[in-house]
Amino acid sequence: MFEPGKQLTRIVRASTILLLLATGLCRISPTDPWLLPEEAVAQQTIRDTIPANVLSRVGAAVERYRTGRVVFVAVCWRPAYSLLGVFETAAAADAAAAEQESLGRTCATLPVQTELPDTTAPMSASLARVLGEAADGSRTGDTVFIVASRRFPHPILGVFTDREDALEAAADSLDYDVFPFLTPQDFDRPMVFFGCVHIQETSKWMCPDMPDPGLFFSQIDSISYTAYTQTQGARRMSFPGSDVDAIFFGFKALDKFMIPYYTDIYGIDFVKQMRDSLAAYAGTVRIPPDG
Repeated sequence: MFEPGKQLTRIVRASTILLLLATGLCRISPTDPWLLPEEAVAQQTIRDTIPANVLSRVGAAVERYRTGRVVFVAVCWRPAYSLLGVFETAAAADAAAAEQESLGRTCATLPVQTELPDTTAPMSASLARVLGEAADGSRTGDTVFIVASRRFPHPILGVFTDREDALEAAADSLDYDVFPFLTPQDFDRPMVFFGCVHIQETSKWMCPDMPDPGLFFSQIDSISYTAYTQTQGARRMSFPGSDVDAIFFGFKALDKFMIPYYTDIYGIDFVKQMRDSLAAYAGTVRIPPDG
């Protein structure tokens, strides 16, 4: 790498490092090279011995980089262990390691072949419901790539139109995978924008905002609402247009629309926590003297 006899020429599978160390299939000593099963990588020699505990830490560090590409790990272990970073190029990793070696440390660059997220693994029913709702919210007519956690409540990191962008996003977060979905359009066209309201006392609905000429959601930069109060002036909030498709006010709308919807997706226990948190906030609002 930086001196003769320190060149690391192997590419290893990140997912096998911990397993091989635990099962004894990986051997490291001054006289024996690090040997991996032939089906994983070709047998090659690391001339500069790297301690087993350092390799196990490298394996844990690259688990999150599931892009299917080679990454380059710069690591030092003398006088103390230090992970310098995971880089996309060998040159960047080598530069980081060389800088530390100039300070008298023992370092190396280790190229690691990462794996793609496993989208064939069985998913829970709750994950399927969350992914279905996320995909239904896109309706682009094309394939979208949803980055979501397999752990309940399955937060969505993002919905991407480019697979590489989704893989990069998943690589930066633990426990997230990429799930592709084909999303049909409404009436063979992009999502049309219009505004409807629900009248609480009569339980009627009306759609006063139907622009002419019409608009698509993709044309909306932001969505804002302003509430004019009798004593505290106006309150205004704004949201990115691509993020919002409904706004609810108060517990009446919460119980009529939000609670049934989220109960179907996440279950009653999760929704109870959501409602309890809003009820706690409602309990802090001061009642005006005039009632």
